[in-house]
Amino acid sequence: MANQIENFWENILSEDPQKILSVYKDINAEEKKHLIIHLYKMVNEPGWQKSQRQTAQKAIDTIEKNK
Repeated sequence: MANQIENFWENILSEDPQKILSVYKDINAEEKKHLIIHLYKMVNEPGWQKSQRQTAQKAIDTIEKNK
């Protein structure tokens, strides 16, 4: 289970649109909602490193562009 979660986040934050969308399409609507909320928190709330903010923003941009 921990490996699945690790792989999920590795793909979401990979900056690779194919990996991001592949993982995103495989989760249900409720999980998608929570993912987007979390990504926006990563971008906007204190405590995240610059690189984390950048990868979260790339994920948001990729998902929004491909809805």
